[in-house]
Amino acid sequence: LLGRELWSADSLPLGLRVEQSVIRDRVVAYLADHTVFNLATAGPAGLWASQVLYVHDGVALYFTSVAATRHGQNMEGNARVAGTVSDECRQF
Repeated sequence: LLGRELWSADSLPLGLRVEQSVIRDRVVAYLADHTVFNLATAGPAGLWASQVLYVHDGVALYFTSVAATRHGQNMEGNARVAGTVSDECRQF
């Protein structure tokens, strides 16, 4: 993520193509309505997933963490991460 474009109008099927600015606006609006990022990392003990709170600037996501956490240690050894922002369940 880190500021890279998430979507490209050219990557969509012909019938679903829309202006790239429209897609970006929709992604930014989605990010603004959420606060939790599911972060996946890999390290010596294997794969690890954790939830972190984030803020965003456009499509760039930022979060803070403690280096002693498992995901913090994993990121020190392997900067390649993956993650998702998903709808937060407000009611079960």
